[in-house]
Amino acid sequence: QAAQLARDASTALLAGEVGHAIELLREATRLDPNQALAWRTMGLAFERNGDTQAALAAYRQYMRLAPHGPQAEMVRERMRTLDE
Repeated sequence: QAAQLARDASTALLAGEVGHAIELLREATRLDPNQALAWRTMGLAFERNGDTQAALAAYRQYMRLAPHGPQAEMVRERMRTLDE
């Protein structure tokens, strides 16, 4: 269920429905706090929403769960950009 919510949130984010995506991602991470994809997508959603600190927190959680994951380098780069 959490993985499906994360996929639905990605679709919502791509459609510009940032608030809806964040709601779905909060539920996904509540159901499965170890869902790395949800944390990465949450970082993107918060970044789009202009909430740098929340984006960094979500990206840190992704990195804790998937430091060598397929999106890890992209997440590291986004974190560096947000930290500047």
